[in-house]
Amino acid sequence: IFFSDSQMNNVDPFQAMAMCAVNTKRILFGTAVTNIVYRDPSIVANSFATLNEISDGRAIVGMGTGDGPVYSLGRTATKLVDFEKGLRLIRDLLHGRGVDVPTGKERAGGNVKLKAGRGPVPVYISAEGPKTLRVAGRISDGVILGTGFDRDVLEWAEARIAAGAREAGRSPSDIDIMPAGMIVVDDDGDFARKRVRSRMANRAHHNFR
Repeated sequence: IFFSDSQMNNVDPFQAMAMCAVNTKRILFGTAVTNIVYRDPSIVANSFATLNEISDGRAIVGMGTGDGPVYSLGRTATKLVDFEKGLRLIRDLLHGRGVDVPTGKERAGGNVKLKAGRGPVPVYISAEGPKTLRVAGRISDGVILGTGFDRDVLEWAEARIAAGAREAGRSPSDIDIMPAGMIVVDDDGDFARKRVRSRMANRAHHNFR
């Protein structure tokens, strides 16, 4: 089950996932998606390591550059180069490698590790464009592919993910691809189409901006 992270529109996903985790035994939990515009990468890593401990290893990190909740409050999405850096930091912390911190006025430099929660935790990213798909191939464990279920589009995306994986010396088969679509089920077709229309418009904006 994936929870959106859209403050002021949805309940806080981390509190909801923790509540669900203690009341279930097999379901996996993740965000689809959170971002590093509002949540520092170290906060993301700590939150998911905590959820992974509470759920006995059932957490999945779901990340994006930022869309609706970012733009609605007048902020901008994370630049792709900074997004990739943030993903590497999250992944390094959740895999026990830590991050190198420069020397500052308050402390000596060195490697800082995540001391709370449980790792490792798989990292999925929402990706549609060619550059982001290559980032997914270089870093992520999985891709939330928001372009739907069309076979030609899926194969196009797989080729870009594979290219990124080869750049990092990884096998494309190690990267899970999760095609995502927008579905509303209701006896009233007009009502269902009205409900899904805004989400389709949001997805189109996210894909083509």
